[in-house]
Amino acid sequence: YTPPSGMPEWIEFVNNSVDTIPISGWRVSDAGTTKATIAPVNRTVRPHSFFVVTTDTTAFKNFYTVTAPLFQAPFSALNNSGDAVVLFDQTNNVIDSLTFASSWGGTGGRSLEKIDSVFFSTVQSNWTTSQHPSGATPGRINSVTQKTFDGSINRISVSPSFPTAGDQLTISTTVKNRGKQNLSSVLFQLF
Repeated sequence: YTPPSGMPEWIEFVNNSVDTIPISGWRVSDAGTTKATIAPVNRTVRPHSFFVVTTDTTAFKNFYTVTAPLFQAPFSALNNSGDAVVLFDQTNNVIDSLTFASSWGGTGGRSLEKIDSVFFSTVQSNWTTSQHPSGATPGRINSVTQKTFDGSINRISVSPSFPTAGDQLTISTTVKNRGKQNLSSVLFQLF
């Protein structure tokens, strides 16, 4: 949303499939009818990986260092008040699409990020404003994505409070996990 002066428009996609996808003949559009061809056409996207499509790859690299495949397409500027993003394959089938509104998030130069990349793109609650310090995470896991494991220590206590050499210690902790999967074990190392 509202990219800084000189930053080109860009869109991040993710290949959630188990297949390597050739991008040859793929196109992208906004809510208008013009479909912009994605170049270069001789590249592929690996399974479970991100790729970025921008209107100007050279200018984009002035703002972000991206290791994900970077493509260029002359698509129309996305309207900050709301618009659509549609990705078409070489046979004109819609691969993914999204119609969004400004109320979904992404303001003041901060990107609108998808929370769960395997959940539907069309659900507003699956989108929010980037929390990354740079305002976006192109080509990487989004800053708002729930991690597989996201454990943190909430509380730690030691008894006795003031041990002396040779005392037996009891250390108690509370571990919180905001991740998608349960923590089955946690290893603590004390030095």
